[in-house]
Amino acid sequence: MSWMGKLYDTYERAMELNILQEGKPIPEGHVVQNAHINIVLDGEGNFKRASVIGKVPVILPATEKSAGRTSGEAPHPLADKLQYVAGDYAKFGGKKTPYFDGYLEQLKKWRDFLRAHQDIAFSRVNAVYSYVSKGCVIDDLVKESVVWLDSKGKLACSTDQLSDEDQKKASLLRFLPKEKGEFEQGSALVCWTVEISHDLQSNTWKDLEIQRAWRDYLLSQETIKGLCYVTGKDVAIALNHPARLRNSGDKAKLISSNDKDGFTFRGKFFDSRKTIEKEGYQAANVGSSVSQRAHSALRWLIDRQGFKNGDQIVIAWAISGKKVPPPMESLPEFDFDDLGEGACETSDVDIRDMSPDLSSDLGQGFARKLTLYVNGYKSSLSPDESVVIMSIDSATPGRMGITYYRECFAHEYVERVAQWHSDFAWLQRKNDGGTGRGRYEDWEEFAPAPPLIVGCSYDESLKGNTKFKGFTYERILPAIVESRNIPYDIVASSVRKACAPRRASKKGGADYKEWEKTLGVACALYRGFFRRHENTDKRRYYSVGLDVENRSRSYLFGRLLAIADGMESFALIKSDETRPTSAERLMQRFASHPCSTWRTIELSLQPYMQRLLRSGHGGFITNRKRDLDSVMDLFDGADFSSDAPLKGEFLLGFHCQRLELLRKKDKSATDNSEGGNK
Repeated sequence: MSWMGKLYDTYERAMELNILQEGKPIPEGHVVQNAHINIVLDGEGNFKRASVIGKVPVILPATEKSAGRTSGEAPHPLADKLQYVAGDYAKFGGKKTPYFDGYLEQLKKWRDFLRAHQDIAFSRVNAVYSYVSKGCVIDDLVKESVVWLDSKGKLACSTDQLSDEDQKKASLLRFLPKEKGEFEQGSALVCWTVEISHDLQSNTWKDLEIQRAWRDYLLSQETIKGLCYVTGKDVAIALNHPARLRNSGDKAKLISSNDKDGFTFRGKFFDSRKTIEKEGYQAANVGSSVSQRAHSALRWLIDRQGFKNGDQIVIAWAISGKKVPPPMESLPEFDFDDLGEGACETSDVDIRDMSPDLSSDLGQGFARKLTLYVNGYKSSLSPDESVVIMSIDSATPGRMGITYYRECFAHEYVERVAQWHSDFAWLQRKNDGGTGRGRYEDWEEFAPAPPLIVGCSYDESLKGNTKFKGFTYERILPAIVESRNIPYDIVASSVRKACAPRRASKKGGADYKEWEKTLGVACALYRGFFRRHENTDKRRYYSVGLDVENRSRSYLFGRLLAIADGMESFALIKSDETRPTSAERLMQRFASHPCSTWRTIELSLQPYMQRLLRSGHGGFITNRKRDLDSVMDLFDGADFSSDAPLKGEFLLGFHCQRLELLRKKDKSATDNSEGGNK
C-alpha cells in the first residue's frame, strides 16, 4: 500500500498549493466525465433551453459505487447520462436499461438532506429534482433539436435513419461512440445549469457550494468501518474503488475484484458479498476517503505530467507537488520556466538563452546547461523530500496494474536523471533543422529520450506496436532513475539500424534526416553503455567531439569512412546530384569487412576527385587527402589490413569526423578563411 499512501499524501499537499482551484485535484466524492448536453433551468425547475456542448470535461458528484462503475446500475447524484436522468427514455425506445427510478430516488434523498439548510446548493438541487420528476427530458430535447428521432418516433441509432437536412444538424451524434456501427443517444451525459437571479455561478459543475454539500451528505451516510491499511485508523472503508484514471472513458481499475462467487481459489480467505458488506475485506481494507483522494491525486498527476503511450502511463512526482525532471523527456524538452529564478541563480548564464556551442570543446556548453539544470531543480526541492516514479498499464479494459514503482529522495533522483543525461549525451539532429547535411547548428548535444530511442532502434513494425514500446520503456526506465546500464540488445539494435543509411529513400529528404537521428542515438547509446559497463576493465569514456588521439581500429575506420563520404558528397552537391554516396551505400558491408570494402570506396572516389580538380577545387582535395593521411598514420601494425568486423565504436568515429568536417565548412563560410578551394 506504499503507493497509495504516497498518493494520499500528495493529494493533501496538492490541495494546499497556491494555485487556482481548477488546477488542483478534484475533491473527493467527485469524478470527471465528458458532458455532451447542457440543460438550462430556472430556479423553479422549469425548462428554459438546451444545447449540445460537444465533449466538455466536467466535475460531477459521485457515490463510491458510481465513481467506479463499469456496468450495472450506479447513478451519479446530479449529472448523468440520459439513460439515468430521462424518465421518458424507455418511452422513446432507448436500447439501454433505464435507471431513472434509482437516479430519482438518490437525488431525492440528497435534496431532502439539504432542505434544512435552504441555501443556494439546495435551490439548485431542488430545481433539477423538480424538473426531472416531470419525466419529459427526452421530449424537451427533441423539441430543441438536441436529440433526434427516426421515422417511427424512436431514438435514432444511425445517421441513415435521418434525412439529409437533419444529418447536418444532428451535432450530438458526432460526439457519441459507436458500438457495432450504431450509437446510443442514451449514453449522452447531461449537465445542468440553474439560472437564479443575483447568482453569478449558474453552472452546477463549477459550483463549490454544491461540491461541499455533496461531501457533507456523504459523511452523514452509514458506512462499514474497519482498519485502513494506509493510515492505520479505524475509518469508513472502501467497497468500490474509482475508475477513469487515464481519461473520462477509462474503465480499468488499480484495485478491483470480481471473484466473490464461483470456485476461485482464495487461500484462507472466504470473503463473500455478505461478509464484506458487514465486516469489510478479510485481507486488506482501504479507507474510502483515502482511496478517493489517492485516486484523485493520481488522475491529477497523469493529466498534469504523465507520459502516455497508449494505455501505459509513466509519471514521476514529488510528494510536495513541486516540479521534478521528467524521466521520459530529453533536456531540450524541459520547461525550465517552471523552476522559477532558482534555475539560473548559480550562474550569470540563463539556460533558456544558451546558444549552441561551436567551440572545439563540444561538451562545455552542454556541461554548463546540465549544471544549471541540476541546480535549478535542487533549489526548489528539499533534500529529504520524496520522489516517486511509477508506471501503470492495463492488460484488459477492466484491469490495471503497476508495472514499475520506485521511491527515492529528491536530490538523489535529480542526480540520477542528470547522470543519465551526462553519460548518454551525444550530438543529435534537431527536429527543426533543415534537410540534407544542413549546418552544424542543426545538431545539439543531449541524451535521447526513450521515445526517440525506440523510434531510432527498431523498424516500423515494432516501433508502431504500443505494447512493445511500453515494454521497452520499462526496460530503459531503470537506466534513467536507478543509474543502471541500458540493456545491450537495445544498443545493438540501434547500431545495426544506423549502419544502413541506404534505407533512406532520398538524400537530403525526410528519410535521410531520420537516418541522421538514428546515427546520433546509436552513438549516444554506445557511449553511455561503455561508460557504465559492469566490467571496469571494459569501461570507455568517449569524447563527444572528435578525438584525434584515439587509435582504436574501429574508431579510425569510422573516421576514414566519414572523410570519403564528405569528399564524394561535396562532388555530388557541386553537380546537383542527390543520390547516396558510395560510403553510405556500402556502410553496412564496411562494418563487416572494412579493409576490403575500403578499397572499393577508395577506387570509387577517383572520378569525383578528378571532377573537383577540373572545376577548381584542388584545395579541397588537398585538405581531404591530408586528413586521410593523418588518420592512416594512427593505425597500429596490421590493424588496417585486417578484415575483421568493426565494433559499434566505428559509428562514433564516423559521426565525430563527419560533424568536424561540417563545422569546418560552416566556419569557412563565415570567415572565408578557406574559400571555395578548401
